[in-house]
Amino acid sequence: MTGLDRLPGVVVATLAFILWSLAFGLLYVAVSLGCAWGWDRPAWMGLSLQRWVLLGVWAVHLAVLGALLARSWRGTRWGDAEASFRPVLATGGLGLALAATVWCGLPVLLASDCL
Repeated sequence: MTGLDRLPGVVVATLAFILWSLAFGLLYVAVSLGCAWGWDRPAWMGLSLQRWVLLGVWAVHLAVLGALLARSWRGTRWGDAEASFRPVLATGGLGLALAATVWCGLPVLLASDCL
């Protein structure tokens, strides 16, 4: 039994959305500081320092949530409805938080650095 398996499903789902909110907040702060400090000029491989920081923050959060989702998915017993309720809740929360993180990070790829 791993540490993730011992936590109630609602706690794991809540932690997943805390990770999403951390990603959202850090992306917002990185955009604000990058524009204020002039990180929006192309620096390396045609991308600005700001874009690299945003991609790094987004990628780390996607990797953490993806790893937690994969671990939760593997640990869920899908056949037994009573025994799998909490793990299914945890897996669903992790999946939704991962989708929300993908959605809130898409402007990193599509939008301009600073207006």
